[in-house]
Amino acid sequence: DLTLFAAHYREYLRMMEHVDAVLPNRVIRIVNERLVADLEPTVRHLLEKAGLSFDPRCLDFHANRRNVRTPSA
Repeated sequence: DLTLFAAHYREYLRMMEHVDAVLPNRVIRIVNERLVADLEPTVRHLLEKAGLSFDPRCLDFHANRRNVRTPSA
């Protein structure tokens, strides 16, 4: 229910405050809605923060033919 969801979200926020305190500027937060609405600038930001150069293929992730192994697979 929403009460349980809210409790979990508050705990997540508390945990992230702790992470920010002990590891400042080490976590890159990506808002899914922003990623979907503005893919390229968000990808460029993420790559820049990770110290990686931009590759246009990052925007064509759906064209990748290799198998991707994730827990959801």
